[in-house]
Amino acid sequence: MKQGLRLIGMCLLLFSFAHARGQVSQAFADTRLYDAVLDILFQHETVRGVPEVQLRYTYCDVGEMQIVIHKLADSRFRLDIWYVPSSSPNVWKQLAEIAQSRPTLNAETAAKLIKISHETLDTRASPDLTNLLGEADRLSIPVLNQNAIVLDGMAYGIAVRSVSENLNLTLQGPQRADESNSQLIHWMGQIRSIAQRELSKH
Repeated sequence: MKQGLRLIGMCLLLFSFAHARGQVSQAFADTRLYDAVLDILFQHETVRGVPEVQLRYTYCDVGEMQIVIHKLADSRFRLDIWYVPSSSPNVWKQLAEIAQSRPTLNAETAAKLIKISHETLDTRASPDLTNLLGEADRLSIPVLNQNAIVLDGMAYGIAVRSVSENLNLTLQGPQRADESNSQLIHWMGQIRSIAQRELSKH
């Protein structure tokens, strides 16, 4: 996986990215607060020298999610998943409601009031997910036409951390990942879809 995702590092400086924030309303438009709250909600312990790939889905109507992937023995993977419960609005809407009654709201206080779930999946019982994660070695990232703004778009973030690499990339694309021409966005959308299916079995 690490070797395949190395292409992302080569392309990192070639992207200019602008969020298309279709969810921004007149009542709430504090994207800095939103991003800071997500950094707190999705915070997790990282072990130096232990590789991981972090996928983050934000500015999305269906609910924000983070998936942290660790490769295990026997070609298996462990997924640590943070997500908005199906019974709750997405983080943007929750934050907008909280901010209405608290004009001086800070990220730490807001994060304590946001509903978020955390679960772990082992891909042993999901061959589809194992195969999809194994396809990372064949990912390619186009370097052209990545600065186009998609109306009512969604942010797809990926971070790769290992002994020799530490890189981050965020792409902007449609709410439905399968409508994107980006191989990375399409791949991330498939992972999220299967992960949600597996979570629903719990």
